[in-house]
Amino acid sequence: MSEDLFQRVQEALDEGHHGVERRKRTFAYTGPMTCAYCGCSITAGLHNGRYVYYHCTGARGNCEPQLIREDRLEALLDELVQAVEIDEEVAEWAIAALKESHGDEKAYHDAQIDRLQSEVKRLQRRLDQAYEERLDGRITEDQWQRVADKWRGERNALLRSIEAHENANDFYLDAGSQLLGPAQRPYDLWLTQSQEKRRKLLDVLLLSSTFDGERLRATYRKPFCWLAEGPLRSVWRG
Repeated sequence: MSEDLFQRVQEALDEGHHGVERRKRTFAYTGPMTCAYCGCSITAGLHNGRYVYYHCTGARGNCEPQLIREDRLEALLDELVQAVEIDEEVAEWAIAALKESHGDEKAYHDAQIDRLQSEVKRLQRRLDQAYEERLDGRITEDQWQRVADKWRGERNALLRSIEAHENANDFYLDAGSQLLGPAQRPYDLWLTQSQEKRRKLLDVLLLSSTFDGERLRATYRKPFCWLAEGPLRSVWRG
């Protein structure tokens, strides 16, 4: 990877979700990963005060969580990133495919923004109604403060999510285009990144992933799904 391209990709990752206030991510690789058995989210925690383990939340009560240590999970993610090969033969086509798939991404984020804005309006109506009840003496000051703090917190979280969706489109297209430079390998970049930047790189490459305690299976975003090693890539190149 050339030094100039490497720097531009670094800048794209640094600027991802620009302007959105985010809580520090304690465990880097939870996100869109789900349990292959029950579909619940994958969470993480510290064991013995030093080792990070990932496992199913077991939220549906019918799954026995399988633990995997973070370094082992990173090795599995390493394989997924390494599978994406980009050469001069496919780079130009892949960039065109990325721009086309960006339309699908934008439609998804626009739909999510509409849904979240409806939720914000619903919470605001609740706040307005509760405030009127407080003025009329139908609820106490303590009751008002409790519901107001709760709903304001939920509203602010929704507003942050809206802003994240608004910025996600540009981040996906910009970072994805940089990764598709001729004869580049996302794996070269992966090897040099912090966990936070690795997570952002995964957001560009992967649509979702499932974990069964031993194996990690991923669905790549377009066009990276056609650039990953394996039967699909072989068919395309054929």
